[in-house]
Amino acid sequence: MRANDEKDRFLRNLKLALIALAGMQTTCMATASAQDLDGIDPIAIFENMPEPAHAGFETVNGLQMHYQIHGDDGAPLVLLHGGLMTIEALGPLLPALAETRTVYALELEGHGRTRSLDRPLSLRQFADDVAGFIAQRGLSPVDVVGFSMGGATALGL
Repeated sequence: MRANDEKDRFLRNLKLALIALAGMQTTCMATASAQDLDGIDPIAIFENMPEPAHAGFETVNGLQMHYQIHGDDGAPLVLLHGGLMTIEALGPLLPALAETRTVYALELEGHGRTRSLDRPLSLRQFADDVAGFIAQRGLSPVDVVGFSMGGATALGL
């Protein structure tokens, strides 16, 4: 029964997180279009970002991929942002997800603190980089959640 309770709690938290993400996307888009963007840090779009348990860079396929770990209990969950976003765009989701999971939030090539290499950007390359991160960290089995472009990347795994 305990496993079912944990699964139900996770699914409830995930549903709430996805609803929050949909609302946040609409709010962020409206706010960004209504403001003068001079002086706005594109990484710091969510001012109440929870502190990660750990943050750093993992070298994957020659790429210095930025990641954060939130939570330290539960099965691993890889979280992927959407196009032109960073980990901070998913900040409102992290506390709920980290209650029951160890969340590995990644920044894909050319986004946030993960710089671009001299190679074409593609969903296939993003998926290869994420798969490399998962393998290097020994996160198998792992669940992957992605928003928009992050979801398309996850489908390529």
